[in-house]
Amino acid sequence: FVGRLAYGTVYKLWNPEVHPKFGSSFQDGARALLLCQRRWESPWSMLPDECVYYILNMCRWDWFNDSSNSMKERRKRERARDKLALTQQDEQNHQQATVADD
Repeated sequence: FVGRLAYGTVYKLWNPEVHPKFGSSFQDGARALLLCQRRWESPWSMLPDECVYYILNMCRWDWFNDSSNSMKERRKRERARDKLALTQQDEQNHQQATVADD
């Protein structure tokens, strides 16, 4: 059928590289689990890192009570931080170019 549109939602799966993109409650839960894994007294200590990563990878982001509003706020802060870092990098490059010209 011409003109038919289909769409869906794709959830971001956790891994160490995208950890900062998850909500603070999820990050706290992941941190607690990883800290438990490092303690020899914990049963989690018998699991290799890859198993813990897999378990976290299978957890949905909203299982840790992060709301969509908190995620939107996190994205805004992330964008502002990225913009600031880019501005600082540009200023640093400009200063280096100025010093090199002198």
